[in-house]
Amino acid sequence: MFALHQRVRPYNKYLLWELEHHPLSAPEWAADVLFPQLRRVIADGDPATQRALFATVERAARQAGHASVLDSWGADIDLLRPRS
Repeated sequence: MFALHQRVRPYNKYLLWELEHHPLSAPEWAADVLFPQLRRVIADGDPATQRALFATVERAARQAGHASVLDSWGADIDLLRPRS
């Protein structure tokens, strides 16, 4: 997400500080939204949370013009998407 905003990704230990002091433009990337999701994935690898995060990343990547890259993943991308 930082690359999509023309920014360098901070070191992991500075991620929260960076998001709090220099937030990304979309509300789904706000520190108070993103960090609970990241903590959940780190704590137990929750697949539903990982898929929800990927859906947000995929949407932003497609809007930024990277649809062809995502489409080149073929059916493998379906493993990353939320299940309906």
